[in-house]
Amino acid sequence: MALQLSFTTCENKSCSSLEFKELTGAYSVDNPNGWGAPNSVIAGATATLKVTLANGNATVLTMDNFPTTDTSQVFTIDAEDIGYSAGDQIPDQIISLLYTVTLADTNKVTQTQDVALYCQTECCVSKMFLDIDVDCEDCISSLEGNATKAYTLLQGLKFSAGCGNATVFNKTLTYLQKICTYAGCTNCK
Repeated sequence: MALQLSFTTCENKSCSSLEFKELTGAYSVDNPNGWGAPNSVIAGATATLKVTLANGNATVLTMDNFPTTDTSQVFTIDAEDIGYSAGDQIPDQIISLLYTVTLADTNKVTQTQDVALYCQTECCVSKMFLDIDVDCEDCISSLEGNATKAYTLLQGLKFSAGCGNATVFNKTLTYLQKICTYAGCTNCK
């Protein structure tokens, strides 16, 4: 078997950073694509992460302490690391990540992954439910209807992200952002 890079990336709850974890792990009978003999070794290897935003802007980050076999080690990507201002929230969008490891012999191993970001929209939908008048037992307010519709669309957004359907994700995200703007939710700080 050959080395095969694996990683995961998720947003933090404040929508202002991403957490990258390498999942490649160490070579073993149960992990034949991991780091170590008979595959490539980590010694002398360096890593970079190219983050390409939906607008095409790309940033290459040098990753200290990566590559790694420690699947719990986190590399944090703050908004300012990828072109936003310090303290900004990262806008909802699909980003592309290119993880490149340059081995000691200068050969390169790469892995690409598209990541759907929807932290701000999810926060907005949650806030919509908080605005519902729970004392109104005999009525269904427009707030309830909008929140329920937004929640349903949010689930569709998540499913489209999980299935890698960028077209449906982007259409649903645009529609949800309109609902959030109408509801007065502009950020989740």
